[in-house]
Amino acid sequence: MRKNNLYVSIVIGLIMLSGCASKEVKPKPENFLTLADLSGRVTLKEDSPGVRVIRIKAKAFIKRNDIRAAKAKAMEIAGAQAVDEMVRELLADEDYNDKFSDIEKYLSKNIQKYIIKSEVNDEKKIFGGSYYGIDSAHKVDRQKVLVAIQKDLKLINNSASSLVVVITSKKDIDLSASGFTFKDIEDAMMNQIQTDLNQRGLRAMDFRNAVTSAQTDEKLKERFGKISKEQFMAMVSGSPADKALLNTQIQNAEEFYTTGISLLRELAKVVVEVNIFAVNGNVKGDIALSLNVTAKNISTGRGGAFANSVVNVARRGGASVITSSMIAGLVKDSYTEMQKEFVPQVIKEMSTIS
Repeated sequence: MRKNNLYVSIVIGLIMLSGCASKEVKPKPENFLTLADLSGRVTLKEDSPGVRVIRIKAKAFIKRNDIRAAKAKAMEIAGAQAVDEMVRELLADEDYNDKFSDIEKYLSKNIQKYIIKSEVNDEKKIFGGSYYGIDSAHKVDRQKVLVAIQKDLKLINNSASSLVVVITSKKDIDLSASGFTFKDIEDAMMNQIQTDLNQRGLRAMDFRNAVTSAQTDEKLKERFGKISKEQFMAMVSGSPADKALLNTQIQNAEEFYTTGISLLRELAKVVVEVNIFAVNGNVKGDIALSLNVTAKNISTGRGGAFANSVVNVARRGGASVITSSMIAGLVKDSYTEMQKEFVPQVIKEMSTIS
């Protein structure tokens, strides 16, 4: 009897243990896998304002059991979708829908031109093994896409990507000892800024271009053709005409001021003002350049400065160093400093100003 009870206890114990044991989870059959089952870890980084990392899932039909070809096709589809996603971020929905066929035709000619780097984070056969699916990420060159839809397809209003550059100084800087004038530094800095920003897909003008570009209209030409830098800076500063540093010819001319701001807003949305504080040296022949650069939104009355940087650069002199070459080097050094934080901030903000 005791033996029978023992056997019964053992059997019951085995049944209980088998019921408590963790059940083995079988992998999901390929017949039921979809793109939603693909998930990987993205390693690409958005390391500058000029790029975007866009994640795309895509699939391609497996022909003749050729996995390699299916994966390549899926990557091609994903790349095109990533660039298209970037275009949709830069354009209004209405513009995108109206010009969809033109955009697709133009960009499809060379999709890889706009993609810096791609990666596959996960990949599997899906939909019963008939398709090959990938979870991918693509680092898209935002500036190249912007240039394509702005300059080539002309889908973005120029004024939305335009800015006016002004170089000024509140001090009378004397550079005669080095064979330079302040205007030399002004022109060199102006050319440096305009060249770089234009190459990045923006439309940079100096204050003279901004005014003369409107001179095809005779009435505007008569009104704005002889505007001085002081008048221009007064309008940009946003001060009332009666308090602005305007020439006698337009003192208290509120109409001129109002119309002037309207003209500037038609030409550009942003003004970049470079205020040179000082260019000086010491008895050893060292020379330093100090300046402040500010980007101002003039598109609305609620605008204002959105990027600002104080730059200090210096070059060491010596018996064998030519002063004029040092000043030219200071201009280059100062813009290199601007490129670290100021220029990326301007590029990033320009796309958000309407």
